[in-house]
Amino acid sequence: ASNEIGPDGAKALAGALKENFLERNKIGPGGAKALGGALKESSSLQILFLASNEIGSNGAKALAGALKENSSLQYLSLGRNKIGPDGAKALADALKENSSLQILFFPSNKIGPDGAKALAGALKENSSLQKLFLNRNKIGPDGAKALAGALKENSSLQILL
Repeated sequence: ASNEIGPDGAKALAGALKENFLERNKIGPGGAKALGGALKESSSLQILFLASNEIGSNGAKALAGALKENSSLQYLSLGRNKIGPDGAKALADALKENSSLQILFFPSNKIGPDGAKALAGALKENSSLQKLFLNRNKIGPDGAKALAGALKENSSLQILL
């Protein structure tokens, strides 16, 4: 953590290990895209910590594309990345197809009600996610209602924060 490896460093490390802890490294959207490319091909990476990396919506979209194809990742930490509602929607679409991810740590990304609604839609279809951390995302009453409705149809989620 906090090594300022940037996009090139992220690309070099991507997929090399079972666990990658890359918090606070300023990889940005480019690094997230590189990691996404490696994640598509990886069959060993199980844990990926990317909190506080300024990946934004575009970086989240790149990772979402990879999640649709990856079958090994179990824990993804994306807190404090300014992902916004569009990035949350892309990740929600990926969760509809991904069957390996068990924990999504996603606080402080400004996803708002629209992002929460998209994730609620994904929860209706996803049967592998067990823990979803959405604290400090300003989801509002509408987002909370959507998530509550999704929980009626989802039997795998054990923790929603």
